[in-house]
Amino acid sequence: MNANDLAVQIIEKPEGDSVITFLQITNLSAGLIGRQWRLYFSMGLSPVAEERRVIQTIVDGRYGFLEPTAQWQALEPGDSINVQIRNWLFSGMQLVARQGFHVTQLTDGSERLLGAPVLLEPDLVALTKPRSTWVSAPSPQADRNLPSPSGTAPEEIIPSVKEQVLRSEEINVTRLHVADTSLNSEAAYLRKLLLQMGVFGEGIPIYLSIEPAIESSYQLETSNDGINIVGRDEQAVFYGIQTLRQIIRPQKAGCTFPTVQVADTPDFEHRAFFLDIARHFQPLDQIKKTIEVMSTYKMNRLQLGISNDEGWRLEIQSVPELTMVGARRSYHRYKPDGTLRALYPAWGDDHQDYAGFISRNEFVDLLRHAKKHHVEVILEFNLPGHANAVIQSLGQSDRWQLTDPEDTSEYRSAQGYTANVINVGMHDNYRLAKVILEEIKTMYDAAELPMSRIHFGGDEVPEGAWLDSPACRRLPVWNKTWDVTNPEQAREATQALMAYHYDQVTTIAEQVSPGIQTGFWHEMGASGDSNTNSYYNAWLTSDADTNLIDSLIDRGQNLVISNASFLYLDMPYAMRADEPGLPWAGYINTKSIYNFDPLG
Repeated sequence: MNANDLAVQIIEKPEGDSVITFLQITNLSAGLIGRQWRLYFSMGLSPVAEERRVIQTIVDGRYGFLEPTAQWQALEPGDSINVQIRNWLFSGMQLVARQGFHVTQLTDGSERLLGAPVLLEPDLVALTKPRSTWVSAPSPQADRNLPSPSGTAPEEIIPSVKEQVLRSEEINVTRLHVADTSLNSEAAYLRKLLLQMGVFGEGIPIYLSIEPAIESSYQLETSNDGINIVGRDEQAVFYGIQTLRQIIRPQKAGCTFPTVQVADTPDFEHRAFFLDIARHFQPLDQIKKTIEVMSTYKMNRLQLGISNDEGWRLEIQSVPELTMVGARRSYHRYKPDGTLRALYPAWGDDHQDYAGFISRNEFVDLLRHAKKHHVEVILEFNLPGHANAVIQSLGQSDRWQLTDPEDTSEYRSAQGYTANVINVGMHDNYRLAKVILEEIKTMYDAAELPMSRIHFGGDEVPEGAWLDSPACRRLPVWNKTWDVTNPEQAREATQALMAYHYDQVTTIAEQVSPGIQTGFWHEMGASGDSNTNSYYNAWLTSDADTNLIDSLIDRGQNLVISNASFLYLDMPYAMRADEPGLPWAGYINTKSIYNFDPLG
């Protein structure tokens, strides 16, 4: 048997007001196809309960396989069968076929990889409404594509500035140059920017200076005599440069810009972008480009997700297993000597290797690049949940015991994992956190930057974790009267254990970098105390989450608005089959983001 003996296709058919979905399997070979094969997938593919010819086995997360049962009838050449599968959030989208399909053959008790089957384009029923009851329909396209108002619009600066006095006079110049200044980094940045615009040279001067006592963050004034940018500090001057770059309009010869006075101050201290490189790795150059674009719009913090269930992406030299194993996903998980070399495939991976991580030297370089653009890099490594990559990477090590071998707790995470939570009762987890933090701190030191913030994740710990762990029951926070079969008492126990974990990691962070601010996703807020040196990203999905957010506000906690339904850029742009993204939080387009009012 060869992999291309099988063709697979996702087919949808209307049934009343709903849609049913099938995986069609076709025999392209000249012989019969019997039962000795498996079809692997990595995005979750579940036959309906009534299906008896194939059975699903989940290996890890949403990675698993379908294989024939005893009720399978050998498939004749050219014949097909339709296996009905359960609809999921990507029903109606081409994404449903992005499963990383690969085929293996079973022979004499062994399994041999054959490769990828023939994948046919999905045959989908047109999307006319969301197929999940908890996903809102996007706004009509006509509302998203409103015509621009007639007439000449005022000079628009993004984000909007606090004060702007625009005069009618346009200034036309051939060249601009940067006057002598002690702000060497900002001046070098501005010279490079003017060179890119083709307007650098002897001409109207641009003056850069700092006045800590000015009322606004920065002030910008243009005239025929020159351009003046004054800021409270270097970052404020840099933001004045970003405003200037938006109002300069390069021409064939020289440039034009308005006569304008601007005074501006940011509304929010924390203006961040979150980039998850754990699930889908991005190379260093792409991360640098992200930082550059962020700085253009005066965003000041990059939250860089280096760990999740599906990967660990930063070299920690004292714990090399984290990247030796956790930075690679592959069907080929083991070396010839039996040691682990990779995590399982996930999120559309096929059988091949998908690997990548940031080395220590690269991260120091990234920090320095971010510093030039006045962006702070905040690393996130996720604990205690979403820790599959850490647990798997260190599972064969005799140096670390992250889980309780006597724990009989059963749970399943939102992403399908059944062993992705470190045990908060095991001391090694806190020893590991300290080792990692200490090494990360040396990277900030090498870049001559403070490690001012670290993000510990803390989201989506599945119900049931730890409740039957002897190690957790030995902790001082455990109440021996708890009956964990009682849902209310089980929640109380979980919250107490999360609070213990919170206290441990925040204490360690303070020891490693005194004064450090610790970030968490909002779920940890139910367990964290009123420590004003912590902050919480609120991504919100339910009324219970909303009540928790209200509680955090009442306690005076630092809150970062991270609403998934407005701000997650991996949602589909529109309700179309060819749109990338999974609409678990809805549909997000440019207009909905632009109109989102965090103070509304």
